[in-house]
Amino acid sequence: MLERSGGSFEWSDQHNSHFTPSKFALIDFTLNRLKECPPLVVRGDTINPTPTHKFLGVILDQELRWREHMAYAIAKGARYAMLLHRLTRTSQGVPTKLTRQLYQTVVIPRTLYAASVWLRPTYNLEFNTPLRGSTGTAKRIAQRQRTALLAITGAMRSSPSDSLEIHANLLPGPLLIQRTLYNSLIRISSLPSHHLLNPIVTRIAKRGSVKRHKSALHYLVQNLAVNPRTTETIHPRPDHPNSCTPFTTSIAGSKEEAIADFHQCNNRTMIFTDGSSTNGKVGAAASLYIDFNHIATLRYHLGNDTEHTVFKAEAVGLILAMQLLLSRNEVTFPATIFADNQAVIRSGAHPTAKPGHYLLFRFRNLVRHLHERKDLDHTSINLNWIAGHADIKGNELADREAKLAALRSDMASPRRELPKSLRKCLPLSISAMKQANEDCLHKKWQEEWMASPRHPHINALDPTQTTRSFMKLVGHLKKKHTAIYVQLRTGHIPLNKHLHRIKKSASQSCLQCEGDHIETIHHLLFDCPRYARERHIL
Repeated sequence: MLERSGGSFEWSDQHNSHFTPSKFALIDFTLNRLKECPPLVVRGDTINPTPTHKFLGVILDQELRWREHMAYAIAKGARYAMLLHRLTRTSQGVPTKLTRQLYQTVVIPRTLYAASVWLRPTYNLEFNTPLRGSTGTAKRIAQRQRTALLAITGAMRSSPSDSLEIHANLLPGPLLIQRTLYNSLIRISSLPSHHLLNPIVTRIAKRGSVKRHKSALHYLVQNLAVNPRTTETIHPRPDHPNSCTPFTTSIAGSKEEAIADFHQCNNRTMIFTDGSSTNGKVGAAASLYIDFNHIATLRYHLGNDTEHTVFKAEAVGLILAMQLLLSRNEVTFPATIFADNQAVIRSGAHPTAKPGHYLLFRFRNLVRHLHERKDLDHTSINLNWIAGHADIKGNELADREAKLAALRSDMASPRRELPKSLRKCLPLSISAMKQANEDCLHKKWQEEWMASPRHPHINALDPTQTTRSFMKLVGHLKKKHTAIYVQLRTGHIPLNKHLHRIKKSASQSCLQCEGDHIETIHHLLFDCPRYARERHIL
């Protein structure tokens, strides 16, 4: 491969990119530990085989069992968690909210780097059953996360991990691994057809599970229920950077200004678009008005909200609007398209490599096709923002039609009236799939938390608590106040009752009351006579 005619060394000479054989590494991937691995001699340099080698941040071993990299990743996570612990203390340091943000943006990505290669899913999404592949690693990652939880909340080391996870709003170790692997598979499944991984993952999804020689992608596709053939494709360079916007846009500064701009519009042709999500279904509609008279309406049913988003429906509404302009003979130009979603208007003017933006490129192509067909310029089509629920007849009609298209698939417009790009089922939205998986993980987390023996105690303190409510509650507090609050809620606080239970105090009696009462949280806050003055002030 290196020294043959047309090989690597010949290529390096032709392209002035010389290789250094002394920097080469040799590793023989085999399950036979007794197999002899001879050295390799390249241009006089002897390259001895090694059992492991670090490549692109991942430690490869001969058997591809990833034990060395697992130990390396967990040790790295523990090291970063300890560094995080040094930044904050129970009485001072970085506030809770910022500490949690540091953990999510630094420690977790560092620990789970390239997790799709060396980790397996912890749950099977199709059957909702736990898997054994990475159980031990998940427990070790959860142990390292506990160090970060103590640093984030300021709780005592005797505090239970599940209670700290609820207060810090951090997924348990197995669910955290599941989310990371799912997002990785989603990213791989959305690669364009010319990417090297696309045919591999597509072939794996098509053939189904295999019994022997499973790769990391086999485990991901088999257990995470993601089909690359039905997932939307995100091209890294969807449009030329110098391409111009073939239409004009206008977004008013307020709702009142948007209504005033609508009443000042002099164009005879107006199209109102809208996308809606109702009862778990998503639909889009576009209504054509000429001289304020309703002419025609197109409706499209996208599917479930676990597979499509409202943003995607708004983009479909723009495509339906262009179909009305291309197919109806009554339209005149310039024409104005009104949408009540500012995000889709801004993205339509400058679409990028993001989920759902491929529909905006289709919309732009239809606008260019209309320019060529009618000999128009970029000022002939105006895309304006219209305030929703402002008693504007056309906008209210588009809203009702979009909800009708979402509720009933049989109310969609006939296939022959739709543009060619909408006559087939649209690929699944990456954003919707991630959100559905996130909801599934939080539901499983809630089930595990309700089965915990700590749940009745926390539920008695705050029956309305969710995983996000506590962080909102203490977001403005200093670290020492948050630490005391967490200790009071969990019951693991340096009072004699708890200290005696963990064998750190000889008695559980309150020293301020000369041993007549047990020093509990309730006694400290409501009964202890030593703090009667402070209690009276509060």
